[in-house]
Amino acid sequence: MIHANGDAQRYSEGLFFNGRVNVGRGSVIVVSQKLVTETGIQVAKDISSILYQFAITAASLKTVGGI
Repeated sequence: MIHANGDAQRYSEGLFFNGRVNVGRGSVIVVSQKLVTETGIQVAKDISSILYQFAITAASLKTVGGI
């Protein structure tokens, strides 16, 4: 959060933080985006899909005599 006087305050929730933030007039609350990371299963699925497409392309080229 950015207070009207320009001071910034970070909200931290955890074991030793009570999670209280004083919001006053003119304060701006800034919410950052959550980064979406891929799981190992998603990466494996993407790689297997690419390999499958390469295999289909190679088989097609062999069938038509391109290789």
